[in-house]
Amino acid sequence: MEVVFAEDRLVRNILRSATGETLLETTAFEGLFELDRLDRGRRTVSHPTTKLEQFFPLKVGKEIAANFDIGETPPTVKGKTVLRIKGKDDLFIESCKYDVFVMDRSVGRGDGAPVFVSTDYYSPDLKLIVAKQFKDPNGASPLNKFDKIYPAKQ
Repeated sequence: MEVVFAEDRLVRNILRSATGETLLETTAFEGLFELDRLDRGRRTVSHPTTKLEQFFPLKVGKEIAANFDIGETPPTVKGKTVLRIKGKDDLFIESCKYDVFVMDRSVGRGDGAPVFVSTDYYSPDLKLIVAKQFKDPNGASPLNKFDKIYPAKQ
C-alpha cells in the first residue's frame, strides 16, 4: 500500500497487487474517515455533513459520530460512522513501535442503526489504520496488521 499525504488533512491510500495492478484507492480525512473509494472500478463518494476537524486531536473515552451523504448526485444515501475510542496502546510492526488509538468502528446506512464493523488500531503519527480486528463467527478476533512499513522514496 502506498500512502500519500495531500492537502487539507487528506490521506490517499493506493493498494496494489504484486503485479502492480491497482486494487483499491481511498481518500480519507486524517486517514480515519473515508471520503472517496475506488474499488476495482466502482466508486463511492462520501460528503461529510459533520465538521470532521472538530474530532481532532483524538481523546480516549470519546465517542465520535460523523454523518455523511453518500453518492455523487441526488439521490444520496445518509451514512453514519461511529468511533468509540477505547484506549491507547503500543503496536509493534517488525522492530518499530507505533503509538496507536484502539477504537471500535460502527457504520450505518440509510435508516439503519450503525453496526460494529471492526476494531481499528490508528496511528495518528502516520495518519493510518495500521491494524484491524474483525470478529469471526466462531468468536475469535485475529489481529490483521501490516507486515512492514517503509519510508516513502524521495
